[in-house]
Amino acid sequence: MAQTPGTTKRYTSLTEKEQRSEEPKAMLSNEMRPDSQAPPQAKSLVTQAGSEVHVLRGPEFAALPSGGS
Repeated sequence: MAQTPGTTKRYTSLTEKEQRSEEPKAMLSNEMRPDSQAPPQAKSLVTQAGSEVHVLRGPEFAALPSGGS
């Protein structure tokens, strides 16, 4: 940690920058776009997709196809 503070700092900055840039960008794009291109439903789907991805990747996802089918 103390040996390479620059690397750790740089990595953290990049990670935060990417996440901060991607989130507001997606929100702005959806809000700025006309309803015909990005209806309010799309916004909900995008938000849900982010949360669902984490849940689907978990152990619950493996139980879904087994129990569902």
